[in-house]
Amino acid sequence: MSFYTIGNGFKHTYDGDGSNQMATEQCFYSLVSLKRFMNGDNSLYDMSDVRNISQNEINVIKNSLQFVMMNLILLRK
Repeated sequence: MSFYTIGNGFKHTYDGDGSNQMATEQCFYSLVSLKRFMNGDNSLYDMSDVRNISQNEINVIKNSLQFVMMNLILLRK
């Protein structure tokens, strides 16, 4: 997580001048892929196992991700 720029996303290089969209997208894909692997789900591009979820479940997931990101930021300090 050393490439994370607090509140902005991820940098392409460690000594880069801030985050960029492509690096942030690539990191997001890798985190989602890792989560799916660890849960025994299909690979990232084979989402035939995905089901529809409620707005409440979406909110829970968003809050969990925000909690994880904030803890990662705190661990960096």
